Amino acid sequence: MNVTDLDLKQQVASIFLSYFGRATEYEAMAWYVEQLEALRADHDVESAYKLLSAQIYVDGVRHGEVPAAAGITDAEYVRYMYRNVFGREADSPGFHYWLTQLATGHAERAELVALMINAALNGDDARDRDYILNRTSVSVEFAQWENSNPQILDSLYYDAKEVLEGVDETPESVDAAIYKITVENKEPPVDTKLTIWPDY
Repeated sequence: MNVTDLDLKQQVASIFLSYFGRATEYEAMAWYVEQLEALRADHDVESAYKLLSAQIYVDGVRHGEVPAAAGITDAEYVRYMYRNVFGREADSPGFHYWLTQLATGHAERAELVALMINAALNGDDARDRDYILNRTSVSVEFAQWENSNPQILDSLYYDAKEVLEGVDETPESVDAAIYKITVENKEPPVDTKLTIWPDY
């Protein structure tokens, strides 16, 4: 399996949550899917995925949500990415591999998330692969629902970060998160209704 097996929303969500540690909000999903579609018009799927990773990286640095290069060493950045992408500390072989990729110029920080995700999807470590896929699945589900007016969004019981709490490589953690979104977050205040399509 690799990123070519993921649909557009899954590709966006996998990168977005790995940088920001939260599920993709409705507007962010719509925006980055549009960007990814444009990138695919001129590039193959894997190249477009790396370019999207770079764009989200730049956006994250600009808004102070991703560490800027000047403020963190390559080693610190690799460790940071391991925690974000895999939810664990870096193992020694993986740490040194990605650190070498950065040091030799074979990889850039802006594309590292995409490279790490693709490597995990292609790899033999079922735990890391399932961790990514499960959190991506929850993020995509969340992006469908957080699309009503601000007064309704303020009433959500779980925000984009909270809905991912506890989601790991197990199916049970996905079930619990989907319940949060589709059942608990589905109870709007009086005279309002949370929908899966935009309110006008």
